[in-house]
Amino acid sequence: MAEPRALFVVGEREASATSMRVLQVPARLARAGWHVDLLTESEAVAAHARERYGEEPRVEVTVARFDDRFWTMRQRDAFAKTFIRLYSDLVVPGTDMPFWKMVAFDDFLWHVSRYSMARIEGTHDAVVLAAPSAYERPRDQADVMYTNAVYHARRLGVPAVGLQVYPHTDLPALLVQVLDEWVVGDEQAAAHLIEQGVARERVHLPADPLERHLLASVGDPLLERLLDPGLEAPDGTLTVSLINHASNRLQLRQAIEAVGRVPGDKRVFFCFVGLNVRELTEEDVFEDLIAPVLREHVGSYYTVGTQSMMPVLLASDVIVSTNYLRPLALAARYGRLAVVFDPLREPVAHLDERVRQLTDAAELEALVREAAARRAGRCTLARVLERARQRRATHSARRVRA
Repeated sequence: MAEPRALFVVGEREASATSMRVLQVPARLARAGWHVDLLTESEAVAAHARERYGEEPRVEVTVARFDDRFWTMRQRDAFAKTFIRLYSDLVVPGTDMPFWKMVAFDDFLWHVSRYSMARIEGTHDAVVLAAPSAYERPRDQADVMYTNAVYHARRLGVPAVGLQVYPHTDLPALLVQVLDEWVVGDEQAAAHLIEQGVARERVHLPADPLERHLLASVGDPLLERLLDPGLEAPDGTLTVSLINHASNRLQLRQAIEAVGRVPGDKRVFFCFVGLNVRELTEEDVFEDLIAPVLREHVGSYYTVGTQSMMPVLLASDVIVSTNYLRPLALAARYGRLAVVFDPLREPVAHLDERVRQLTDAAELEALVREAAARRAGRCTLARVLERARQRRATHSARRVRA
């Protein structure tokens, strides 16, 4: 079966609004099995994208080409008359004044683009575009490119998916209704779109904070460190981090056994904390006492030094430590399941409520199983496209049968 193909459209202003982070979206889609054609009107964005995708064969970058058109006054008058005919039955709400009388000789006459663009060619299974702002409006060429992309989606009968890269208050009202699906960065944006009439099932909030961060106009230094593709786990693979302790080797063994009993694909990190046991290094103790347990119960694993621990914790679905560390609370704030597991010690009061305290290995196993189930069914950018594609295909099949 041929891999699905997406058209990803982004203008210079929209890419710049996210400090170019939105250009990570095609790479993530490519790693999920999509072939992505990136289309932009900007040579600068194209150069940045080509540098970023140098080793990604599934992403192709193209700069849109435009013809500069000079419209005569007679042609402009003809445009205005056409628009008046199209809007002749609309009135300003609450009045009997025709809408066209207010805008025909301003918006209709002078706002006709002087650029034209050839029809987008090729076959795609979805069209994705970084939604422009009504207040930071795209330049003329980008506006024509976005319009062309929407018509391309309609002509092919494939979903047009908008990415919210500006505040939701800036989304153009027309675009809200024109696009089929929306990917947003927070709950407030989702509520706004639903209030504007978009069906709830067509508004998507990615579960991964990193994917939401790619759409954000304000960066997060901690999440920026996760943009390394090496920290991205394959879809459906649970990532678990275990934090070392110099003395709690019994507790660590029980935690490793509990994680090992959870079925499914797992990626396990073992994090060192920089402690030595007399003349023995932490790595020496690990190799003799912990590594054999990891190999027996979880198979392959990765070791992580103290300098790299925080990015790994933020990239994990589950973090297990046998004692409380402040990085646990920070990771929990980013939606990670952070657990202090110690069967030999009662839970302590006044601990960050987002950090779970467990004394039972069976309960730890149950929590890891729940995390694996959430991971398997979570909302991702790639799944949004696939489900939109399936929904569109089902709708088209129903229309054919009807």
